[in-house]
Order: sequence, then C-alpha cells, then structure tokens
Amino acid sequence: MKSKIINMADRNRDEQDRVLDALFDSAPIADDGFSAAVVASIQRKQRFRRWCVSIALVVGSAIAIKPTIAMLHLLYKLLFDTSTGLFAFSVDSIPSVNMLITGGILFAVLMVGLRVIDD
Repeated sequence: MKSKIINMADRNRDEQDRVLDALFDSAPIADDGFSAAVVASIQRKQRFRRWCVSIALVVGSAIAIKPTIAMLHLLYKLLFDTSTGLFAFSVDSIPSVNMLITGGILFAVLMVGLRVIDD
C-alpha cells in the first residue's frame, strides 16, 4: 500500500525518470570483484584512521594530564586561597542587606525614569 505522496510522485514522473529507473533496474555490470576490492580498501583505511585517532587521543591525554592537573591546582590556589587568592576578602567587605535593597530600589527608579524619558 503506497501513500498519497508516493502516488502523486509516480504520476508526475517524466520520460527521463522512467529511463533512469530502467537503468537502475538493469543487472549490475560484471567487474571481476573490482567494486568489492575498492569498498574493502576504503573500509580498511577507515578502520586504520579510527585506530590512529583513538591511540593519539589516549597518548595525548596521558601526556597532558599532569600539566593540566598542575594548572588547575594553580588556578584554584590563585582564585580561592583565602590568604592570597583573588577572592580573598573579609566578611566586613560584603555589603549589608539594607544597602543592597536601597541600591535595588534606586536602580529600579532609574530604569523607570529612563523609560519615561525615552517614551
């Protein structure tokens, strides 16, 4: 059972489509195993490439793991060390809740004011 779309496509076929279908329906040309040899060669090359890429990935990861761990340790120490790190601060430097609320209200008033001026 064919769908309506396939039936419509069959009705709209021209002479070139029918000739092309006849060519594809014909028996394959004997090539004494040439096509099979080409396909086997391509598959062999693909397997070789997959193995090469996989081995290169493993070797590269093994070489890069030690410097990567050292770099991450240094980055962690630089950013999060409480005595010398980038984010080393005391609790007194954190703004109070009242200051945050006041700043939020002032920001909202500023945005509404700019919106009114823009209109």
